[in-house]
Amino acid sequence: GVTITFLPTQLAEQFMELENTSLRVLLTGGDKLKRAVKRPYTLVNNYGPTENTVVATSTEINPEEDSLSIGRA
Repeated sequence: GVTITFLPTQLAEQFMELENTSLRVLLTGGDKLKRAVKRPYTLVNNYGPTENTVVATSTEINPEEDSLSIGRA
């Protein structure tokens, strides 16, 4: 199974609703993450200018926290 993947934010938010046993890390980016679901894999939110596909900031997300950070450089 897939163990690490990068999904656009909207797709990642939908993916988190599904059960998955093989994933270790879910990387997401492209838009502000609006919600996160507690899962056994690590969720990393990336943020940056989409037109350049550059990650300017990044942070590991804790779904139990109230705010979802875009991270820092």
